[in-house]
Formats: sequence, structure tokens, C-alpha cells
Amino acid sequence: HGKITTCDADEPHFYLNASRVKVIPDNKALFSAANLVFQGIPTPIALPFGLAPLKKGQRDGILFPSLGFNSFNRSFYLQNFGYYIGLGQHSDIQINTDAYLNGDFRAALQTQYYKRYVFRGTLNLQYSRFSNGAEITSPSFAFSNDFAIRSNFNIDPKYLPGVRLGGNINIVTSGFNQRNSRDINNLSNNQFTSSINYGQSFFKNKVNLSMAARHTQNTQTRDFRLDLPSINLGVSSLTPFASKTGSNQKWYQQLRLSYSGNMQNQINTKDSILFSDRYQEALADFRSGVRHSIPINTNIKLFDGILNLTPSFNYRENWHFKGVTKEINSIDNTIIESDTSGFFRQYAYSFASSLKTNIYGTFNGLKLGRVTAIRHTITPRMGISYSPEIDPYSRGWTRTYRDTSGKVIDYNLFANSPAGNLTQRQTGLISFGLNNNLQGKKTGISTDSTKKAKAEKFNIIDQLNLSGSYNLFADSLKFSDIRMTFNTVLAKVIRINANANYSPYVRTDAGRTINRYVLKENGSLLRLRSAGININTSLNAKTFKKKKSSNSSIPKKVIPEEEQELRNIENNRGRYY
Repeated sequence: HGKITTCDADEPHFYLNASRVKVIPDNKALFSAANLVFQGIPTPIALPFGLAPLKKGQRDGILFPSLGFNSFNRSFYLQNFGYYIGLGQHSDIQINTDAYLNGDFRAALQTQYYKRYVFRGTLNLQYSRFSNGAEITSPSFAFSNDFAIRSNFNIDPKYLPGVRLGGNINIVTSGFNQRNSRDINNLSNNQFTSSINYGQSFFKNKVNLSMAARHTQNTQTRDFRLDLPSINLGVSSLTPFASKTGSNQKWYQQLRLSYSGNMQNQINTKDSILFSDRYQEALADFRSGVRHSIPINTNIKLFDGILNLTPSFNYRENWHFKGVTKEINSIDNTIIESDTSGFFRQYAYSFASSLKTNIYGTFNGLKLGRVTAIRHTITPRMGISYSPEIDPYSRGWTRTYRDTSGKVIDYNLFANSPAGNLTQRQTGLISFGLNNNLQGKKTGISTDSTKKAKAEKFNIIDQLNLSGSYNLFADSLKFSDIRMTFNTVLAKVIRINANANYSPYVRTDAGRTINRYVLKENGSLLRLRSAGININTSLNAKTFKKKKSSNSSIPKKVIPEEEQELRNIENNRGRYY
């Protein structure tokens, strides 16, 4: 007699009670007639003979199906009938199908792979073929072919340090879930996305490269967008004229430049076009564009560092490989759009500079309670920025056509370019500001080793800032609002934030701001437009807990015996290790 069970209890809760058992170690167990015993009670369920596998790990074998009914095609079917193949400790394959009585079917291949500290991923490919429900002899009889591709994978960073590689794929045709899925979440989902990402750094992280392939799909609207690939290249701040030795105080030694580039390749189409014999129409809509940006700046210290001047220059350029021209169709008054291929450049550049300094005022010897000194820091700053006019008409970036009424309509040649349109109008702005910080110094409760009270610093006013700007090329209202911000902390728990906006221009009774100064109209320097204040605090148990005075700095009295021992340790340290 023998007991065959998968229960791991000392006294199994259920088992097959066999009259004869032959065991082949690590392989299988053969048994003769046996009946099922549950909780020690024999049941009428019996087997004439049987085989129980004893192998550990993967085992190839048939996946037995279950019976189901699909309400879409109103047919019974065998669900998930297939075969499992173990490919070793790192991967396996599962092939399964749904077979319908009316001839419809779904076939799938699924594999998963994993190696510790190297890679991990899954791949699931599915294909289905369903009839439209008409009789096979009917002229309207047709098949619908659908598929789904789902995958995710990742390379472990420990395997390739500095390299990032991974992603997920989720592409389905519009009718696949409707015909095959039995999950309510899948049936209601019509938005699918995929992404594959790669990134790596070079030259001690000075150059960063990242690439991505993305897909976005809406099975309800049939919109399908594919980015293949998107490339980003970044070069961190470089100092080409800096010396490897020395302090590099010269302005050209502090000259810094960097670069960022982005390339986009896109297809915007319908999945009904891409996944059909009309796919060449979708590929013909492939568009590319490149964006470049090169900022340059340096730092110049004037009058032995009293003034800090920071000039900068920024250059941008876009590359396009396809444009869209428009014209009016005189027959039906529709707009005809045509693609024009070639290499097109757009560029823009701007200049900026800022100047600031710090002014300090200190009041010592005060006797305002425990306050002994006050320091006021004033930081005036001024900046200017300028961008010249770049005419898009003379360069062909903006073009025109006439509608049926003779009206001239402007349009952008690169409206559909992934790089986007780059335009630049003449702008000039002078900005100014005044920052204030007020600090105090007071005698503290704790003392130092000489029993002298320690000095503590604290902020009286964290910030009191004024800022504004002046537009050089505006036809009116050149001054912006003057903004004031204030914040401080009282008793270390109450934070106060306040702000106000002032206008130098007159406001009419109708509520419109006009180009006349308040100073000339009523003698006031500015007109208050808005103001606000916010007071908040946070209280907890620690807020009311009294801090214990630190006595660690008070020298401890030493008895003569300890003093002699400490002297011996000081003079003979090697003996006490």
C-alpha cells in the first residue's frame, strides 16, 4: 500500500490510497487501483491506475483546455488549449489557442525570459481570425484578422553600468479585445501606448545620449502615432579656455557653453491604414525634424569683484525635411495642401546680460534686549535682454495664398513638422530689482568653554524684494507692474508671506489702464493694484518642549587621582591603544 498526495502535512489531509506503488526516484511514481481519501474518509472516487510525475523544475506538457462561450460570435469553444515547452532555467515557451465550433480561432505564442542581474522580460504574440457571422455561401461573408503584440523587457543596470535599456510594447488592432478578451477592463480600454528607451553617458558624463521609440494608439478614433525614433543628445557645460591649474579668474576662462539637440521622427495616421495593404500611404506621411540649442555665458567681476556681470548668448536652429504648401482650389473653393521635400533651416538668437552687487550695512554695539548687532544686506540687480527681428516672409518660412474673396491668408510652411515652427520678433527688455535681507545677532542661553555666552544669528526679515521691467519696443505701457514680496518667520513657528502689485499708470473709471503716469496725474508714485498676505504655522509636541541648555562645554572638575591618570595617558598614548 502507498499514499500519493501533494499535501505537505505529516498526516496528509487528502491522498490517493493505492494498493501497489512503484517509485522511480526523481522521475515518476506508477500506481495501481487507488481511491481518493479526504480527511481520513474514503470516497467513491477511484482510478484503475495512474502516473504521478516526480521531476522538479520545468516539464514539457499539454495544457488542457476549458470549455467556454463567446457572446461576440455566439459560439462555444475550447479555451487555452496548448503546449508548454521549458527551455531551461532562463526561459520557456507556451503555445495555446482558442478553437471555436464555427471555425473561428485565436492562436498565441508566449515566452518569458529571466537571468538574475542580466535581463528580464516577456513577449506575447496573438493572432485571431473571426467571421462576420454571415453564411459561408453568402457574398457578404468575410473574415476579420486581428492581432496583439505585448511585451516588456529590461536590462539590469548592474550588467551594463551606465546603460539604460528597457521598455514595453502594447499594440493591438481595434477589434482584437472586442472579439477575444474576457476582461471587462480590457474591453473598456481604447488607449494603448508603447515605449522602448535607451540611454548612455560618455566622456565622464559630459555627453548624454538617449533614444526612444514610442507609439500611441486610440482604437476608438483609430488614431495611430509612431515616434521612431526620438533622439536626444546633450553636452553639459564646457569651459574650453579654462586652465587645468590656477584659479581661472579671467572672463574667457569662465566662458561656458553647452549643447542640446533633439531629433523627432513621426508618423501620424490611422491604424486602419497602417495595418492594411494601404500601409504605404502611412509611410509616405513620415516626417522628421531636428532642434538645436547652444547657450553660451561667462562671468566677469568688475572693480575687484564689487560688481558681478553675467553676459550670455543663446543660439537656436531648427531643421525641417518636409514642408506643407497651401493654395485655393478655384473650382470648389477648397484648400489644397501639398508636401514639398528638401532641407529647410530656421534660426533665432538672443543676447542677455545681468549686473548685480551686494551692499552691506552693519550696526554693532546695540543693547536692544539680547540683540547686540544688526546687518542689512541690499542686492540691487539689473538685466537687459535683446532679440532681433527675423523676418519669416523674406526667408520663406511664412507664406501666403488668396482665398476666393481675394483676402491674403498667411500660413506656416512647417506647421506639421515635428521640430515645430521657430519665429522671432524684435524684443528688448530691461529688468531691475532690489533684494533686502535683515539679520540680527543676539546673546544666547548656552555658553562656551570660557563661560561666555554664545552669539546666535537670526533673520529679522528673510526677504523684502522689489522687481519690475521696461519694454524697449512696446508702443505704450512700457513699464510692467512693480511687484513687492515680503516673508519672515516670527518666534520660529509663524511664517508671514505678503505681496503687492503696483502700477505706474492711470486707470480710468471704466477700469482700463491708459498710457499716462500716476505721478503726473495726482502726484503719487505708484497705484496699488492688488495685495495679499498669508500667515501660517505648524504646531506639534516639540514646539512646546523646552530645550535643555547645553552643558557639554562646561569643564568637568577632575579629582587629583584622575588628573594624574589623564596626564599619564597624554604622555604615553602608545600604551593605551
